[in-house]
Amino acid sequence: MAGIAYALIARALALSGLGLVVLFAYNLYRARMRVRSISTKYGLPLLPHSFILGHLIISAKVAMKWPADVSTSLIPYLISLEYPEYSKHGYFYLDMWPIVNSMIVVSNPDMMVSFTQDVSLPKHRQMPFEFGPFSHGLDLVTSNGPVWKTWRAIFNPAFSLKNIQTYVPIMLQEYNIFRSKLAKLATDGDIVNMDKVTMALTVDIIGHAVLGARLDAQTTDCELFKLLKEQISLLFVDYSPGSLRKLFMPTRAYRMWRNERAMRRIVQPYIEKGIRDHGSKQGNKTMLRYNSLAVTNYLKEYSALEGSIDEAWIHIAIQQFKMLLFAGHDTVSSTFYFVTALLHNNPASLAKCREELNTVFGPYDPKSNNPDTIDPAQSLIASNPEILNQLPYLNACIKETLRLFGPVSGSVRENPNPNTNHFLYHPDHPQTPIPVWDFMLFAHQAQSHRDPAYFADPHSFVPDRWLAKPGEKWYPGHKYAYRPFEHGPRNCIGQEFAMLEMRLVLALVLREWELEPVLPQEKTYLGSNLYQSTPTEEITMHPRGGMPMRVRRREQLVKSLH
Repeated sequence: MAGIAYALIARALALSGLGLVVLFAYNLYRARMRVRSISTKYGLPLLPHSFILGHLIISAKVAMKWPADVSTSLIPYLISLEYPEYSKHGYFYLDMWPIVNSMIVVSNPDMMVSFTQDVSLPKHRQMPFEFGPFSHGLDLVTSNGPVWKTWRAIFNPAFSLKNIQTYVPIMLQEYNIFRSKLAKLATDGDIVNMDKVTMALTVDIIGHAVLGARLDAQTTDCELFKLLKEQISLLFVDYSPGSLRKLFMPTRAYRMWRNERAMRRIVQPYIEKGIRDHGSKQGNKTMLRYNSLAVTNYLKEYSALEGSIDEAWIHIAIQQFKMLLFAGHDTVSSTFYFVTALLHNNPASLAKCREELNTVFGPYDPKSNNPDTIDPAQSLIASNPEILNQLPYLNACIKETLRLFGPVSGSVRENPNPNTNHFLYHPDHPQTPIPVWDFMLFAHQAQSHRDPAYFADPHSFVPDRWLAKPGEKWYPGHKYAYRPFEHGPRNCIGQEFAMLEMRLVLALVLREWELEPVLPQEKTYLGSNLYQSTPTEEITMHPRGGMPMRVRRREQLVKSLH
């Protein structure tokens, strides 16, 4: 009997395996034929295509021409450089199934506008696939429909300019902790991984905005931040070998479950306290935090309920807060590094930036750079936060950095009904339909940001392009070619908060400190040793090597030059 049972089990497994092979073969055939029909049926240009491997061969060949640690998110852009005869149209089809969804890589601004602004198509299912284990598809970044609409409306008031400026005292408070860390680094003189230092600063700032509390990531081993980063490190973005290693980690599911419970244990009391304090003197009446806005909505919707807090609402709120904490620290930290590195590599721009800072805040006094003295610029900012809007050149430096090194490579959307076709149209060929079907629509800002049709000398750091007037050489060729925070209803809700935070921190850092990037010269990307990679512990693009830098006081540099 045992032999018969084993035989039946073996047969069942064999049939299951055969069924999976047949299913894979069917999906492969379907994917490849759909891509090939772009050329055969619609007469549209198609990159050299293998029926078995699609565009995986050319993707691998292109990737091998660049440093191995260049972010895979930039592969579509590198392909566009390798095949300009295809990318010149402003779009091209890219078939890398089953590693990632087959996609239409779009860099033409008018075409991007058509599916992100004129009609805002839903976020592609790739987004909840990537972040599902982290936020269960219940956050502002990955959700669609009623969940997204409800929570976007809840959080919008927090991002009025008036409310954002109420965070300036908190930003200054956290900056001064960061300043003391820079002072120690300058004294030690060692090369430091600035990624960890700046992320601790930015998560402390966004922690105030989200939870209304100090996380103390800069001064303690913050448990919530550690859990957040570990959870991110366990996510996988596709079915590439690197991601599959995460998928098949024996402890992955348990660790994610454990981290989820631990983060809920930490975050939920902040929400419950917000509900208890709502309407009392303990509640902050002038500063609209995410937590207080969520609580106000909860009490409005559930005021008739008595007893314990609604568990479903608590679950969604926690997912929203986790994503806000992640997105709110990640972008600013990376951009801070690239701004300071680019300014160090462009002394004329750095000098111009400091001249502007001296004009607005008064000449820098080296005597203020000691632990017992605060730069007078801080008191000016604290008393009048709007003074940070009087720094057009610094703002231009930030914008130019975001053009060259945007925090994400683009936005992904999908046809809401993939069983019926949806078409894109090129502005120069409005009579030629470009079929979408179930292709992922990739609004590829990494390509449009470096397209010479829109930005002269696209690989160079030229802050003046953001101060140019129409008709001048540096003036951007299309207002929607630049989209680091995306445009339309699904734009980044926190972009103004991030820009204010970067202006404040950079204005103070540039007055007191010299931050020198320390990178090997032998590996370059588009003529620079500055480029983005995606470390295995991250899911977004970060500066290569963890931001290695040497920190010095400005007066130290002056002495060393004489």
